[in-house]
Amino acid sequence: MKIEDQKFAERVLKHLLIGSQIDGLKFGINSSTTLLYFTNYNRKDDGDFVLNIETNWTVYPEACDTYPSSEGEVPFNTEEQHFKHI
Repeated sequence: MKIEDQKFAERVLKHLLIGSQIDGLKFGINSSTTLLYFTNYNRKDDGDFVLNIETNWTVYPEACDTYPSSEGEVPFNTEEQHFKHI
């Protein structure tokens, strides 16, 4: 991804998500299809925002010193393991 595209995407996500809260989480068939539902109750005219994550992801039990720099480095967890972390 080009650096200018990344910075633009970060600005858009900050605008959409700052002040919002997660109101729902929907798991797909595997860990590469997950939907996060956000609502900003201070900006009701914007409606809800749905973020579709189409890459592997994980929840870490605690803060880490280093995190994966690519999708291939993300540890694989089963759906049951994801639920335990949440």
